[in-house]
Amino acid sequence: MFANRLNITFDVYQKKSTDLFLNIPILASSGFNSSLQNIGSVNNKGLEIGLNTFNIRKRNFQWTTNANIAFNKNTVEKLGIDGAPINVPTGYGGNPPYLLQIGLPMYSYFLVQTQGILSADDIANPKIAKLSGQTVGDAKYLDADGNGKVDANDRVLSGRPYPKYTWGFTNNFRYKNIDLSIQMYGQHGGQIYSFWLEPSIILLMDAIQHRVYGAIGGRRLTRTTTRPVEKSEKRIPSRYSLPIGCIHQISGGYRM
Repeated sequence: MFANRLNITFDVYQKKSTDLFLNIPILASSGFNSSLQNIGSVNNKGLEIGLNTFNIRKRNFQWTTNANIAFNKNTVEKLGIDGAPINVPTGYGGNPPYLLQIGLPMYSYFLVQTQGILSADDIANPKIAKLSGQTVGDAKYLDADGNGKVDANDRVLSGRPYPKYTWGFTNNFRYKNIDLSIQMYGQHGGQIYSFWLEPSIILLMDAIQHRVYGAIGGRRLTRTTTRPVEKSEKRIPSRYSLPIGCIHQISGGYRM
Protein backbone atom coordinates (compact mmCIF):
# COMPACT_ATOMS: atom_id res chain seq x y z
CA MET A 1 0.00 0.00 0.00
CA PHE A 2 1.29 3.49 -0.94
CA ALA A 3 4.37 2.02 -2.63
CA ASN A 4 5.02 -0.25 0.39
CA ARG A 5 5.21 2.73 2.74
CA LEU A 6 2.22 1.52 4.77
CA ASN A 7 1.55 -2.03 5.95
CA ILE A 8 -1.38 -3.09 8.13
CA THR A 9 -1.90 -6.54 9.65
CA PHE A 10 -4.97 -8.00 11.38
CA ASP A 11 -5.01 -11.16 13.47
CA VAL A 12 -8.21 -12.58 14.94
CA TYR A 13 -8.06 -15.57 17.25
CA GLN A 14 -10.20 -17.74 19.48
CA LYS A 15 -8.91 -20.53 21.71
CA LYS A 16 -10.83 -22.72 24.12
CA SER A 17 -8.85 -24.47 26.86
CA THR A 18 -10.50 -27.46 28.53
CA ASP A 19 -9.77 -29.86 31.40
CA LEU A 20 -8.03 -27.16 33.41
CA PHE A 21 -6.27 -28.07 36.66
CA LEU A 22 -8.22 -26.34 39.44
CA ASN A 23 -8.30 -26.71 43.21
CA ILE A 24 -11.89 -27.58 44.12
CA PRO A 25 -13.14 -27.13 47.71
CA ILE A 26 -14.12 -30.45 49.32
CA LEU A 27 -15.62 -31.55 52.63
CA ALA A 28 -13.28 -30.95 55.58
CA SER A 29 -14.12 -34.45 56.85
CA SER A 30 -11.82 -35.80 54.12
CA GLY A 31 -8.85 -34.26 55.91
CA PHE A 32 -8.19 -31.77 53.11
CA ASN A 33 -9.63 -28.38 52.17
CA SER A 34 -9.38 -28.83 48.40
CA SER A 35 -8.67 -31.34 45.66
CA LEU A 36 -6.78 -30.75 42.38
CA GLN A 37 -9.02 -31.90 39.53
CA ASN A 38 -9.24 -31.72 35.73
CA ILE A 39 -12.38 -29.60 35.33
CA GLY A 40 -13.43 -26.37 33.74
CA SER A 41 -12.89 -24.61 30.45
CA VAL A 42 -11.86 -21.07 29.50
CA ASN A 43 -12.34 -19.23 26.22
CA ASN A 44 -9.88 -16.60 24.98
CA LYS A 45 -10.68 -14.51 21.95
CA GLY A 46 -9.19 -11.33 20.65
CA LEU A 47 -7.94 -9.04 17.94
CA GLU A 48 -4.41 -7.82 17.18
CA ILE A 49 -3.69 -4.94 14.80
CA GLY A 50 -0.24 -3.98 13.59
CA LEU A 51 0.84 -0.90 11.62
CA ASN A 52 4.23 -0.32 9.97
CA THR A 53 4.96 2.92 8.13
CA PHE A 54 7.88 4.54 6.29
CA ASN A 55 7.18 8.16 7.15
CA ILE A 56 10.31 9.62 5.55
CA ARG A 57 12.75 7.79 3.31
CA LYS A 58 15.54 10.05 2.07
CA ARG A 59 19.15 9.36 1.25
CA ASN A 60 20.51 10.68 4.55
CA PHE A 61 17.42 10.48 6.74
CA GLN A 62 14.83 7.78 7.44
CA TRP A 63 11.94 7.66 9.87
CA THR A 64 9.83 4.53 10.39
CA THR A 65 7.04 3.78 12.84
CA ASN A 66 5.78 0.46 14.19
CA ALA A 67 2.55 0.39 16.22
CA ASN A 68 0.34 -2.37 17.54
CA ILE A 69 -2.70 -2.83 19.72
CA ALA A 70 -4.14 -6.09 21.08
CA PHE A 71 -7.55 -6.81 22.61
CA ASN A 72 -8.26 -10.01 24.53
CA LYS A 73 -11.40 -11.29 26.26
CA ASN A 74 -10.99 -14.08 28.78
CA THR A 75 -14.16 -15.90 29.93
CA VAL A 76 -14.77 -18.91 32.16
CA GLU A 77 -17.26 -21.23 30.40
CA LYS A 78 -17.38 -24.32 32.59
CA LEU A 79 -16.63 -25.20 36.22
CA GLY A 80 -17.10 -28.74 37.40
CA ILE A 81 -20.34 -30.70 37.28
CA ASP A 82 -22.65 -28.15 38.90
CA GLY A 83 -20.84 -25.03 37.69
CA ALA A 84 -20.69 -23.54 41.20
CA PRO A 85 -18.32 -20.56 41.67
CA ILE A 86 -14.92 -21.32 43.23
CA ASN A 87 -13.23 -19.02 45.75
CA VAL A 88 -9.46 -19.12 45.32
CA PRO A 89 -7.36 -18.36 48.44
CA THR A 90 -3.78 -17.16 48.73
CA GLY A 91 -0.96 -17.98 51.08
CA TYR A 92 -1.41 -14.71 52.99
CA GLY A 93 -4.55 -15.68 54.92
CA GLY A 94 -7.80 -13.74 55.04
CA ASN A 95 -10.81 -14.34 52.86
CA PRO A 96 -10.14 -15.77 49.37
CA PRO A 97 -9.64 -12.72 47.12
CA TYR A 98 -10.08 -14.45 43.74
CA LEU A 99 -13.23 -15.82 42.13
CA LEU A 100 -13.77 -18.33 39.35
CA GLN A 101 -17.31 -17.98 38.03
CA ILE A 102 -18.93 -18.84 34.72
CA GLY A 103 -19.22 -15.75 32.53
CA LEU A 104 -16.42 -13.84 34.27
CA PRO A 105 -12.68 -13.50 33.53
CA MET A 106 -10.49 -16.00 35.34
CA TYR A 107 -9.45 -15.01 38.86
CA SER A 108 -11.69 -11.96 39.07
CA TYR A 109 -11.17 -9.96 42.27
CA PHE A 110 -13.74 -10.70 45.00
CA LEU A 111 -13.08 -8.18 47.75
CA VAL A 112 -14.52 -6.04 50.52
CA GLN A 113 -14.69 -2.44 49.33
CA THR A 114 -13.90 0.67 51.33
CA GLN A 115 -15.77 3.97 51.22
CA GLY A 116 -13.20 6.44 52.45
CA ILE A 117 -12.55 6.88 56.18
CA LEU A 118 -14.72 6.97 59.27
CA SER A 119 -15.79 10.39 60.53
CA ALA A 120 -16.94 11.32 64.03
CA ASP A 121 -20.53 11.16 62.80
CA ASP A 122 -19.92 7.64 61.44
CA ILE A 123 -18.55 6.50 64.80
CA ALA A 124 -21.60 7.88 66.58
CA ASN A 125 -24.06 6.38 64.07
CA PRO A 126 -25.01 2.80 65.07
CA LYS A 127 -26.34 2.16 61.54
CA ILE A 128 -22.82 2.44 60.08
CA ALA A 129 -21.15 -0.98 60.06
CA LYS A 130 -17.82 -0.91 61.89
CA LEU A 131 -15.24 -3.27 63.28
CA SER A 132 -14.75 -3.49 67.01
CA GLY A 133 -12.40 -0.77 68.26
CA GLN A 134 -12.45 1.38 65.12
CA THR A 135 -12.02 5.14 65.62
CA VAL A 136 -12.11 8.32 63.53
CA GLY A 137 -9.76 8.07 60.55
CA ASP A 138 -9.93 4.29 60.17
CA ALA A 139 -11.11 2.68 56.94
CA LYS A 140 -14.86 2.72 56.32
CA TYR A 141 -15.94 -0.61 54.85
CA LEU A 142 -18.93 -1.23 52.62
CA ASP A 143 -21.65 -3.30 54.29
CA ALA A 144 -22.71 -4.85 50.99
CA ASP A 145 -25.34 -7.20 52.42
CA GLY A 146 -26.76 -4.58 54.78
CA ASN A 147 -26.74 -6.79 57.89
CA GLY A 148 -24.98 -4.20 60.06
CA LYS A 149 -21.60 -5.94 60.25
CA VAL A 150 -18.56 -6.28 58.03
CA ASP A 151 -17.47 -9.81 57.16
CA ALA A 152 -16.67 -12.14 54.26
CA ASN A 153 -20.27 -11.90 53.02
CA ASP A 154 -19.60 -8.26 52.06
CA ARG A 155 -17.18 -9.19 49.30
CA VAL A 156 -18.20 -8.00 45.82
CA LEU A 157 -16.75 -8.25 42.33
CA SER A 158 -13.98 -5.66 42.17
CA GLY A 159 -12.19 -5.98 38.85
CA ARG A 160 -9.89 -8.35 37.02
CA PRO A 161 -6.13 -8.83 36.63
CA TYR A 162 -6.21 -8.83 32.83
CA PRO A 163 -6.09 -5.57 30.81
CA LYS A 164 -8.76 -4.90 28.21
CA TYR A 165 -6.07 -4.00 25.71
CA THR A 166 -2.32 -3.46 25.40
CA TRP A 167 -0.46 -1.28 22.93
CA GLY A 168 3.04 -0.54 21.69
CA PHE A 169 4.55 2.28 19.65
CA THR A 170 8.09 2.51 18.28
CA ASN A 171 9.74 5.27 16.24
CA ASN A 172 13.05 4.59 14.51
CA PHE A 173 15.19 7.44 13.15
CA ARG A 174 18.36 7.27 11.10
CA TYR A 175 20.44 10.24 10.07
CA LYS A 176 23.45 9.20 8.02
CA ASN A 177 25.25 6.77 10.36
CA ILE A 178 23.37 7.73 13.53
CA ASP A 179 20.40 5.65 14.78
CA LEU A 180 17.78 6.56 17.38
CA SER A 181 14.91 4.37 18.57
CA ILE A 182 12.11 5.34 20.99
CA GLN A 183 9.80 2.61 22.24
CA MET A 184 6.60 3.06 24.25
CA TYR A 185 4.07 0.57 25.58
CA GLY A 186 1.03 0.51 27.81
CA GLN A 187 -2.02 -1.36 29.03
CA HIS A 188 -5.52 -0.26 30.01
CA GLY A 189 -8.52 -1.76 31.74
CA GLY A 190 -6.98 -4.22 34.23
CA GLN A 191 -6.49 -3.82 37.96
CA ILE A 192 -3.37 -4.30 40.06
CA TYR A 193 -3.86 -5.98 43.42
CA SER A 194 -1.25 -5.48 46.13
CA PHE A 195 -1.48 -7.56 49.28
CA TRP A 196 0.48 -5.21 51.48
CA LEU A 197 0.84 -1.48 50.96
CA GLU A 198 2.25 0.96 53.47
CA PRO A 199 -0.35 3.58 54.54
CA SER A 200 1.88 6.34 53.12
CA ILE A 201 1.84 4.66 49.70
CA ILE A 202 -1.94 4.28 49.87
CA LEU A 203 -2.30 8.01 50.56
CA LEU A 204 -0.06 8.73 47.56
CA MET A 205 -2.13 6.46 45.29
CA ASP A 206 -5.33 8.13 46.50
CA ALA A 207 -3.81 11.54 45.72
CA ILE A 208 -2.80 10.44 42.22
CA GLN A 209 -6.27 9.11 41.46
CA HIS A 210 -7.91 12.26 42.83
CA ARG A 211 -5.62 14.89 41.27
CA VAL A 212 -4.73 13.27 37.96
CA TYR A 213 -7.84 11.32 36.97
CA GLY A 214 -10.21 13.75 38.66
CA ALA A 215 -8.65 16.60 36.68
CA ILE A 216 -9.26 14.89 33.34
CA GLY A 217 -12.76 13.76 34.22
CA GLY A 218 -11.84 10.16 34.95
CA ARG A 219 -13.62 7.88 37.40
CA ARG A 220 -11.92 7.64 40.77
CA LEU A 221 -11.90 4.00 41.78
CA THR A 222 -12.70 2.58 45.20
CA ARG A 223 -9.97 0.90 47.19
CA THR A 224 -10.75 -2.69 48.09
CA THR A 225 -9.41 -5.29 50.49
CA THR A 226 -9.64 -9.04 51.00
CA ARG A 227 -10.85 -8.56 54.53
CA PRO A 228 -11.46 -5.89 57.16
CA VAL A 229 -8.06 -4.93 58.55
CA GLU A 230 -7.33 -4.78 62.24
CA LYS A 231 -6.04 -1.47 63.58
CA SER A 232 -2.79 -3.07 64.73
CA GLU A 233 -1.83 -3.95 61.16
CA LYS A 234 0.54 -1.52 59.45
CA ARG A 235 -0.10 -2.61 55.88
CA ILE A 236 -3.35 -2.86 53.97
CA PRO A 237 -4.19 -5.17 51.04
CA SER A 238 -5.41 -2.88 48.28
CA ARG A 239 -6.38 -2.88 44.62
CA TYR A 240 -5.94 -0.01 42.22
CA SER A 241 -6.74 0.53 38.56
CA LEU A 242 -4.26 2.93 37.00
CA PRO A 243 -3.81 3.00 33.22
CA ILE A 244 -0.17 2.32 32.44
CA GLY A 245 1.67 3.99 29.58
CA CYS A 246 5.34 4.84 29.51
CA ILE A 247 8.47 5.17 27.43
CA HIS A 248 9.99 1.73 27.63
CA GLN A 249 13.32 2.28 25.93
CA ILE A 250 15.39 4.93 24.15
CA SER A 251 18.46 3.67 22.37
CA GLY A 252 20.94 5.11 19.94
CA GLY A 253 23.84 3.92 17.85
CA TYR A 254 26.46 4.86 15.31
CA ARG A 255 27.16 2.82 12.19
CA MET A 256 30.84 2.55 11.28
